[in-house]
Amino acid sequence: MCATYVSTPQSQSMQLDKSELLAQVSKCRLWYHNIELIDGMRTRFEQDYEVNPVLRRIDDYTQELVDRLEGIFPDSFSGQNVLDLGCADGLLSVWAARRGASRVVGIERNKYNFDHAVLVRDILDLNQIEFHQGSIEKRCPQENFDVVLCCGLLYHLLDPLGTLHLLRQRCSGQLIITSAIDLDDDSSEPMSRLDRYATGAHGMWSFNTAMIRQLLSTAGFSIEHEMIETRTGGRHYFAVAAPGDFSDHHIFEETLNQEFPINVNRRRQLVRDIWTSKLCNIEKPVALFGAGTHTPWLLQQIEDIEGAKVTCVLDDRVSLSQQIAGLPVRRPTEIDPTQFGAIVISSWHQASVILRRAKSVFAAKVPIISIGHDAESET
Repeated sequence: MCATYVSTPQSQSMQLDKSELLAQVSKCRLWYHNIELIDGMRTRFEQDYEVNPVLRRIDDYTQELVDRLEGIFPDSFSGQNVLDLGCADGLLSVWAARRGASRVVGIERNKYNFDHAVLVRDILDLNQIEFHQGSIEKRCPQENFDVVLCCGLLYHLLDPLGTLHLLRQRCSGQLIITSAIDLDDDSSEPMSRLDRYATGAHGMWSFNTAMIRQLLSTAGFSIEHEMIETRTGGRHYFAVAAPGDFSDHHIFEETLNQEFPINVNRRRQLVRDIWTSKLCNIEKPVALFGAGTHTPWLLQQIEDIEGAKVTCVLDDRVSLSQQIAGLPVRRPTEIDPTQFGAIVISSWHQASVILRRAKSVFAAKVPIISIGHDAESET
């Protein structure tokens, strides 16, 4: 495992003549980024393209990315902090510093690229740049950044959702994210898989557009602008996102022990709509099927709605001595279903599984109503 450390700017500019600089830069080949240094020097050498022709494609893409970013940020970054994730040789960190950012933090896991970035920073005497070597999770400073750059990184991450959630806590302005799209992009269903080149340079994950959108939304970002384009080598996704309001959109912290974080406002409204339309006029009491963490939450959402009264919770796996919000928990096989006006499935992501179990126990003896993300298709 690479050591993790921070390289802060040197106190003085590197006073080297062109031949010495050329020797230093040449020693570091091959560079991933083609960065302009001084006196017309660049980190890319013409013979590099003979060694790896793909470098021309990388040069074209990074230049187009910089042009696009300059269109999004036409003004300077004066007084702003910029975080550059997976900064490689530091091209975007240098770009942000040259546009006047007061502080730039670049994080790069690969020691080889990290050394390149430090050399470039010191040659250009860009003292506002600080490079960290190591993983984002361990090296990301605990401070807010006005701009977060996450370009060509998402599919390299061990935990894309967890990292985006961390960035939501660090981003106070805008997140720029780009990613390859390797899966069926015609599908509206989120799709991802571990990539067969997981141990190589390509990355660990493959995504389609719907999955990237869902990752951003679940982590608490709102997409302001996005672009999908077909390029040589595949399709690419580009988006500008802004941090949303956790209190309005997400309950990530509250659902870490549940199946998956979701949009709390959408869930609350769906629950209340179904309860009002299907349960308010039922004269007999109602039983909830499912004694998981969703049930106390559900009871809170319906406590002010007049109509059917919940008298017990059904579950196959829990002790009969257990209570939820003062309601007894009973096994479904030990109740008389004719005493109830409806059995309500109290789960979100496991609603279809519990629904099948309820149908196997009660058959047509009592109406069964699902309240979950698949409620519309299962009820």
